Amino acid sequence: MNRLTKIFYNSAAATLIMSLAACSNYDLLNQLESPGKNTNGTRGFISLYLFPASTSSGNLKGAFATGRAGGDSLCIAARPNFVFPNNGCNQVRAMVSFSSADSVANMPGNYGIPTNRGINAQNGFTLAPDWLSLISGTSGNSLAPNVMPAATTWYSFSTAGGNYDGTNNCSGGTVGTSISGATADSSVTGANWIGSASQICSNPAQILCICY
Repeated sequence: MNRLTKIFYNSAAATLIMSLAACSNYDLLNQLESPGKNTNGTRGFISLYLFPASTSSGNLKGAFATGRAGGDSLCIAARPNFVFPNNGCNQVRAMVSFSSADSVANMPGNYGIPTNRGINAQNGFTLAPDWLSLISGTSGNSLAPNVMPAATTWYSFSTAGGNYDGTNNCSGGTVGTSISGATADSSVTGANWIGSASQICSNPAQILCICY
């Protein structure tokens, strides 16, 4: 290889290395400036995900008793049925209010759910850009059809904003008899997406889960 050829190859190699470094630095800068976003500007890099568990009566009895432990165990059991891109989803919780202290609205403080990440359906559809937009219903998206089929009833024991419904809660998810539990409709948008009706606790309904 003559001297001129060596100079050409060395120059090309240097240009390639500088280009790769610039690309890598840009991606890193993008992550630092926009945490929760991937390099194409969407919030899918470390998103939260919503998915359905099995149906249950208002007595959310899973592998571990009832109430919060029972609801969470139903979600843990359903977790292996889904594949979530770019997220290990090691933490799984039921999106249900079990008391005024353990409401959906309080879940970030109680269980460390990040509030600055996008919330996606399992298929990658972005339901909301962050926790507040999800809980308030300002994202304008419903759970149907990406999380649940249209007009699916699910137990939330919540009022608008993810607050605990002190009247309709199936005794905090421990009773499946003739008292009532607050429900939501998967097709509803706006503030009432998380609580728009109620039904007798002996009737089954879907359970909504979140993983992060």
